[in-house]
Amino acid sequence: GYDQTIFAFDIENSNGYVIDGIARPFDYTKPPSYYADVEKVSLLYMWQFAVDDTIFYGRTLDEFKPALDYLANRPYKSIIYIHNAAHEFMFLLNIIEYTSVFARKAHRPLKMEYGNVEFHCTYMLTRQSLKAVAMSVGLIKYDDFDYDEIKTPITPLTSSELRYGGRDVEIIVKLIE
Repeated sequence: GYDQTIFAFDIENSNGYVIDGIARPFDYTKPPSYYADVEKVSLLYMWQFAVDDTIFYGRTLDEFKPALDYLANRPYKSIIYIHNAAHEFMFLLNIIEYTSVFARKAHRPLKMEYGNVEFHCTYMLTRQSLKAVAMSVGLIKYDDFDYDEIKTPITPLTSSELRYGGRDVEIIVKLIE
């Protein structure tokens, strides 16, 4: 059987380039060709996990793994919904080994499994942006976010950043309800 709890997961990350050994954001004053041979980096700095209406936050996936292991080893299945699971898929590979993956195209998983946990992609289910899903469930997706700043798990978070991340999983929970 399946657990009837609604679980939703999302991560926030910074994308940048390693220049002189330091992760730096994209510099719009430089031509795109400047970045052709520069190493790209994607740094996870926050995750959100909703269990029905309760939201948990963490800064590294190592903090999230015990929850996944707990759910994966229960005698019944749990579904964790992720909007655009293709993004989280690669980050989660750093802490788990999927027992199965179903995808119609490479890098576009619809469902991944880890023990008795199933991750379902709500983007592939709805084919809508998270902002459009938010509108359909009567919520506003917060967009007051600086994507150009490089953040790490030790970067202090503002209440606005926590609100932004929490709303993303709240939208998914409302969608599934």
